[in-house]
Amino acid sequence: MSRRPLVRDLEQKLKAVHLELKVSKEMYDCLISERDDHETESRSVIFMNTKLTGELAEMDVKCNDLTDQRDRSREPGPYYVKVEIDCDFGIDL
Repeated sequence: MSRRPLVRDLEQKLKAVHLELKVSKEMYDCLISERDDHETESRSVIFMNTKLTGELAEMDVKCNDLTDQRDRSREPGPYYVKVEIDCDFGIDL
């Protein structure tokens, strides 16, 4: 085997490896970009989840306060007089 075909064969292999490396780097860059996009989206989702959790907690406190106010307004006060109305005989005190 002469040197010329061996050198040519090695050059072809080197070009093939170089092309494979270039394709791998492009795929790597694409994957890194996707990862960065997903990290950004994840941070956004976590921020929104935290915000909504806080809003839900505030709404729960307000709901409990309103329920307590409603329940207190239904309790008889110190001047409470129970009035029963009997349609046949008028008002009984």
